[in-house]
Amino acid sequence: MLVAVQIKKINGRASPGFDCVAAPFIKHAVVILPRADDRGNMRVNVLVPYVGRLFKLLHDKACISACWKHAKLTPLYKKGPLLDPNSYPMLAVSGTMYRMCANIVCSMVTDWCMAGNKIPNTVCLFSLAGALCSPFSF
Repeated sequence: MLVAVQIKKINGRASPGFDCVAAPFIKHAVVILPRADDRGNMRVNVLVPYVGRLFKLLHDKACISACWKHAKLTPLYKKGPLLDPNSYPMLAVSGTMYRMCANIVCSMVTDWCMAGNKIPNTVCLFSLAGALCSPFSF
């Protein structure tokens, strides 16, 4: 279920990073099936079970693919003198699969923390706003 939710949230215009798995490929790999109650059709992503099995395997083995840990770095001008390197902080673009995996792990940890009252009330508001769930390094 978490995989399906994360696939729906994928930004279709995001850069694939080094893994070359384009976000639109994952997001739009759907088939249209009739609903069981004959009330129209539903869109089902055909990659969800496969991506889910892959992430479960990675979770069970407690490892992440080394190539997923690479990111594209691009200097992004913010402010200051144009010729000063300090005016260009680096923007890191990680791969689509890594971002999905990191968001799923973050969602799992957040759900566990919320269910067990592990997050203090002062942090809870940030969690609900989504600030707590930013991708992290493994």
